[in-house]
Amino acid sequence: TADEIFIPSGGYIQFTDESRGHLLALDYDGKTVTKFDIFSGETLESKEFLNKIKKIKFYDNGYYFVFSNSDSIYVYDEYFELKDTINVGRSFFDFEFGHDGYLYFIC
Repeated sequence: TADEIFIPSGGYIQFTDESRGHLLALDYDGKTVTKFDIFSGETLESKEFLNKIKKIKFYDNGYYFVFSNSDSIYVYDEYFELKDTINVGRSFFDFEFGHDGYLYFIC
């Protein structure tokens, strides 16, 4: 049988990183991110940001945040400490990593 996966109750928009056993939940206010253990439901990290978060994606080297009204991507580590900033220079709708290692943007 498969293990049951924890889903937090309340007003969350959820982002899952199952490869590490974590579930990222963005609070309904759009500013607070909480990381849960996907099986036990234990809260591992939580952080409130000053700006509203438009998008979060996970890649091997960190969490990629895009904030509302920003033309940059902010890269955070597993403890939500800022590691890097990628200045795109123009607004964009979405982004993906290509198999070639480059970032591709939908503007």
